[in-house]
Amino acid sequence: MKERTTALIDPAGRLRSASTMLRSLQVYEYSGIESLLESKSRAEDLLCIVLDGDFSNVEEVKCLLERDGLPPLLLVAVSDAEEGKRWLDHGAMDFVVLPGRREELDSRIGAMMSWKSTLLNPAHQELLHRKTLRRLAHDLKNPLNAVFCYAELLLMDEHLTPTVRTDIEHIITNANVLLETLDSKVNFHREETESQPAGDERS
Repeated sequence: MKERTTALIDPAGRLRSASTMLRSLQVYEYSGIESLLESKSRAEDLLCIVLDGDFSNVEEVKCLLERDGLPPLLLVAVSDAEEGKRWLDHGAMDFVVLPGRREELDSRIGAMMSWKSTLLNPAHQELLHRKTLRRLAHDLKNPLNAVFCYAELLLMDEHLTPTVRTDIEHIITNANVLLETLDSKVNFHREETESQPAGDERS
């Protein structure tokens, strides 16, 4: 997988001084959210963003998190919990109060990077795809079964014209094709999942 990086918005330097982890990561520093948004090539590869809330506008974070694809996770350093809640309401993943709880900064950065790495893992994405497919198949099968059953009831009418009868038979045929296709897709992914050894991750 392509290497992902961390963005840091820390004009006063208080996050770097409070974090040992930030010194060991591949970090790109920006003066603010606006400059990060302008740097599209790097922003697309970001794993997470750590920023000093005292130097950032909470309203700007919405633009950052509305990007296509999986947005970076955002950790904000704030002066108090009330300010942190406001950031959470605007899309931040987590916050840490500084300077009162400096010891939490590294653990929260590490947790965010672990979460994002899991989300980006191909095996995890494949699992989500299979779950989505099964849910979609289930949601589609109920109305398709209704179409199939009502069409069969209509065929019981002895007064149908040949043209109408043929049209209804087409409905039944195509409803059957869709049901069989959904069943085969769901069964294929179920068998593939069951045959995959536990802990096996595909790249």
